Amino acid sequence: MPIPEPEMAKEAPSTPGNSGSEPGTERSAESAKQFSEVPVYFATDRKRTDSVGADGRFGPERNLEGDYLSYGRAIVTIPKTHQTGMVERPVWWRFEFREDPKKHVTMMEPVLMTPETFYAEMRESTGVAPQKELLMFVHGFNVPYADAMRRTGQISYDLGFGGVSFCYSWPSQGDVTKYPVDKENSEWTTPHLAKVLNDLQKETQFEKVHIIAHSMGTRVLSYALRSAQDAGFNLRLNNVILAAPDIDADIFKEQILPKIKGSTQRLTMYASSGDQALNLSMRFNGSRRLGLSGDGLVVVPDLMDTVDASGIDTSLIGHSYYGSQGPVVQDLFKLVIKGLVPRQRDLRPGTLGEWELPAPQPQ
Repeated sequence: MPIPEPEMAKEAPSTPGNSGSEPGTERSAESAKQFSEVPVYFATDRKRTDSVGADGRFGPERNLEGDYLSYGRAIVTIPKTHQTGMVERPVWWRFEFREDPKKHVTMMEPVLMTPETFYAEMRESTGVAPQKELLMFVHGFNVPYADAMRRTGQISYDLGFGGVSFCYSWPSQGDVTKYPVDKENSEWTTPHLAKVLNDLQKETQFEKVHIIAHSMGTRVLSYALRSAQDAGFNLRLNNVILAAPDIDADIFKEQILPKIKGSTQRLTMYASSGDQALNLSMRFNGSRRLGLSGDGLVVVPDLMDTVDASGIDTSLIGHSYYGSQGPVVQDLFKLVIKGLVPRQRDLRPGTLGEWELPAPQPQ
């Protein structure tokens, strides 16, 4: 939900569908607004660019100046015709060659801030938000800055999140052929995200903090949480969600999981046997990825809730199923917004101690 500051808010849901129902329901027909505005705060260690083009002020290179980080806020618009899980963009075959906030998810030019101004504004926003909570998104491989911001706004909107939305964007190249570069940058960014997490806890007064990381972004987050733990930062998070994690399964289970569990009240991991993007990553890296289910699925019931999403579309295009597939969005809603544990959600117990996400029923 957008924070009701005069220069920002137009309309946004307080619950999914703006009707007190779960994601996927129709929004109120009484609204005359053609799009909603979701303020998204951000921290990034990407290098700034000189133009506002599609990159939204930040490109794929590392920022090597100062303390590496830039801070700010941008408005993400969600059209009234938005479908849950979608990030509607212009497509040429519809003869759409320019963004239109009445049809597409767009991002307005970001407002850059000093760290002091940034955290002061976040404290002010927290004070007027319906929920004193933070929802952070950490994107994965092959994601430009502007795409990460739009996805953050879409997830927040679809969940009906009533707190402050936040995007951490690291220097992914936004190029499917540059996986090795992204992998190196995911390690380089680790201490910067650890600093952001520590500063957020020191400088703000959120009652709850939820973090969703996707794909290679789970590597960024996991390493940052481990780094924070090693540095003595006593992080107090409510939900850490690893969606389709592209990280070595053995390294995570043996070296990372025992440390990061103490940073969050609940740790949830979504996996699928049909995630072709992770199958490609496994062949490239030579080791099993955490987000693959089937033989070798990582299940540690005392430390992490494992949700098997193999019953839904997780093909190469479906690698982003965490935000685009209705059943997963529904489950995230029950987890983040309702605070329900797996046995209270529409999940089936698996044979290994995991939880299975039922396949959607044919319409």
